[in-house]
Amino acid sequence: MSKRFAWVEKYRERVWFSVLLNALLLGAMMYVFRPSFETNDDMGLMSMVNGQKGVHDAHLVYSHYFLGLLLKALYQLKQWVPWYSMIQYCVLFSAFSAITYALFRKMKQKASIWIILILMTWFSYEGYIKIQYTKTAGIVSVAGMLLMLYAVTQERIRWRALIVGILIALTGYMYRSTQFWAEGVLMSGIGVCLLLELPAFEKGQRMRRFLRYAGSFGTLLILVLGLILVERYAYQDEVWQEFTRYNEVRTELYDYGFPEYSQNEEVYLALGIDKNTYRMMHQWTHIDPEKFTSNVFEKLAELKEPVKIDRTFIEGFLEIFPIQFFTIPCFFCFLLIAVYWLLWGEHRRAALLTFLYEFLVVGMLYFYLYYEGRYLLNRVDVGIWLAVSTVLLWTFKTGNEYFTNRMGLALWFTMLVTVQVAWKVNWRINTENTPVKQQEMRTVVETMYQDQDHLYLIRSGPISYSKAYGVFDSVPFGLAKNTFPLGGWSAMTPAYQSSLERFGIRNPFRDMIDNESVYLIDTDIEKTVTYLNTYYDEKARAETVFELGGYKVYRITTK
Repeated sequence: MSKRFAWVEKYRERVWFSVLLNALLLGAMMYVFRPSFETNDDMGLMSMVNGQKGVHDAHLVYSHYFLGLLLKALYQLKQWVPWYSMIQYCVLFSAFSAITYALFRKMKQKASIWIILILMTWFSYEGYIKIQYTKTAGIVSVAGMLLMLYAVTQERIRWRALIVGILIALTGYMYRSTQFWAEGVLMSGIGVCLLLELPAFEKGQRMRRFLRYAGSFGTLLILVLGLILVERYAYQDEVWQEFTRYNEVRTELYDYGFPEYSQNEEVYLALGIDKNTYRMMHQWTHIDPEKFTSNVFEKLAELKEPVKIDRTFIEGFLEIFPIQFFTIPCFFCFLLIAVYWLLWGEHRRAALLTFLYEFLVVGMLYFYLYYEGRYLLNRVDVGIWLAVSTVLLWTFKTGNEYFTNRMGLALWFTMLVTVQVAWKVNWRINTENTPVKQQEMRTVVETMYQDQDHLYLIRSGPISYSKAYGVFDSVPFGLAKNTFPLGGWSAMTPAYQSSLERFGIRNPFRDMIDNESVYLIDTDIEKTVTYLNTYYDEKARAETVFELGGYKVYRITTK
């Protein structure tokens, strides 16, 4: 056993060792667990570039246009390859390898490999098994900034590490810019630590060190500014400008809440929205270009009372935080690292002030999320607690050897066994029915595809492509070109609108009436018929045509 530990200590700082360790982790994760998309957002993004709507479009809306261009080109090269997931896994693997390498180089203490392994194991599960692009953005942003910090804090700048770190950080920005900025604020804790340690250098070296830090991250910010300008140019078309306006106000309502109907009934009715329509909106039915326009959504958003930061607001925040931190899975990994830091670390002034700074920044970040009205989302929390954990490990120093390899191995193994209580839901042995369920849904969507004479309107999400295809499944080109969802952010994009244009439809609600080419799949047909009777034709009724996968397929007729 001691010889194996000695071998690890000998090679731990090599690049290949970090790559090998993460390859073993990835292999073990894929063998034990069945990966899946944490939300249906990734399938929505994928549908823009993979051609399932019959077109390849690089406008990913929530991810950068450059990333969309890369994916678009790859899908045009080989449609059958699941490029979206493959690229995301490659990016995650590079990020985890970069974090491992930087921490191995920074933490020289014997047996520190085990606490790093705990960090990598925990967050590898989150990254590889419950994949989600916002989460990927957080992990990758942390990795890039950490590698940059390692590169500029050595005796000589590690230029290759710095360049790779910048590229990784930019990739994190391209996956989700808001997550990049959040992780940047948290990783600034290491910057605070470095500034506090500057007095330890000679006077001439202090300025050179400071210019290193400022220059490297200034370069990153300049490159990010370039990406921002490219993104603005990519969306300057009038169609995309209108979509952006629509999507921003739609997000304000659907992500942060509608004004209460009972308190604003008069305004709702003036906008042509009765109680039934209001309920339909809450069921993600809003693709009626005559009813749910940008102007209507903006007027609804204006009804919402602005959040006031007063005593009641602060008391509400303190009732939730920090208690609710204990509902965040990755928070427990941070706690484990914090205990390690407290018991075996050398608590210098710079480290203690950095810890205090990080504590305040985390509090301010969650205060902001609480103010915005969207918090405790796992896809966001993962990046936050990875950043905080790496900052804490960066400040770690010890003057003793009480934490041994055997203790570290025991701690990692205990963590690995204990956490399976939460992770077992994704064990392959517990998800054997997943491929069967996917195949059932796939049969439904493929049956619709084979009927190119009809457009299938889908309300309330009974039919979902994210339920039909897994992370590594390839989606055939044009599979969804004759289907159209009556809700969701992607429905108003040009790629999705092309499905309506093929059938000469401008308003799916009005134009489905007495249209032999249009079918409707709806799990709450009474609300839809009431809506049609109220606003379009009082004689409209639903006629069942056939059943598909347990769902009724309707034709709307007045005859």
